[in-house]
Amino acid sequence: MIKSMAVVFFIGFSLIIYWGWLIVMPNVTYTDKDFFKYYLLTYKEIRNAPRLSENYFFEYGPSDESSPQSSVIYFCDLKNIDENLQKMVLYINNTHIPLIAGYSWDNPPRGEYFYLGKVGVKGNKCLMLMLSKEVN
Repeated sequence: MIKSMAVVFFIGFSLIIYWGWLIVMPNVTYTDKDFFKYYLLTYKEIRNAPRLSENYFFEYGPSDESSPQSSVIYFCDLKNIDENLQKMVLYINNTHIPLIAGYSWDNPPRGEYFYLGKVGVKGNKCLMLMLSKEVN
């Protein structure tokens, strides 16, 4: 009985430490196969986004003094990036979360919002969907 309680305590304590470590570390890149990172760091609106390609991955950005917490999905190897951009705009509109038109890394907007844009990742043209939220 005491051994099993010690094991449960150890596992619980380890998970809390791991979760804390994930939250405070700088940007983390991962896939949906990284179970703990995927479910602890990815907002449900990003998890529920349509998968536009087979080549996608996630990124988590912790909150700091200059930017809110963000959850990002990148879609690469898209056959028609503009058509997929429109599909993602439809998804965003269905969430009723605002989509901002411009974004500055130096002066990000406040509150909850989506940002959608075309980005270069390792020489590939990709589509990035970011959801940012203020964390108290």
